Amino acid sequence: MAIKNNVMIVRHKLLTNLIKLWNSGELVEKIDRLPIELSPRNAQVRGRCCIHKERAVWKYKSLPLLGYDMTDE
Repeated sequence: MAIKNNVMIVRHKLLTNLIKLWNSGELVEKIDRLPIELSPRNAQVRGRCCIHKERAVWKYKSLPLLGYDMTDE
């Protein structure tokens, strides 16, 4: 049984949103806006000091899921 911690919640939410964008054919157009949509301006930040770091986590967690190498960033 999987443990529900913050890492798994972030990964599951990111995967579901990426798959929804891919299925609708809007992945290329809306991939840049994904961190902003997942962490809106007035959202409660979980485990980080500010919204900007939360959005950076969304960005850097999405790169390997899309098949990019972290050293290429």
